[in-house]
Amino acid sequence: GLERTQFALTQSYLTYRNVVMTLPGSGLRLESMADLAGHPMLAFQRARQALGPDFAAVAAASPGYREEGQQHRQIRALLHGRVPIIIGDRRILYHHLRKVRE
Repeated sequence: GLERTQFALTQSYLTYRNVVMTLPGSGLRLESMADLAGHPMLAFQRARQALGPDFAAVAAASPGYREEGQQHRQIRALLHGRVPIIIGDRRILYHHLRKVRE
């Protein structure tokens, strides 16, 4: 038969801090979420759901918007000029950036 597993939820120990990353010298001036509209960008998988309706509206207004499940590919796309904006957790993006630089 099926075993019953008991579990308990705990306090959150990791909070995602999502950021917008561009290359220095890109000329992009991004001061609000609305400033993202119309620009090609690559976000983490399911970002439209995770970041709420305001971001979903911006994504819908950006013809070059895509989501990527493997976040190391976001860094590569940014560094190789395939996309001017990436969106993801600060720690994850910087981790992959350090790995690419090594």
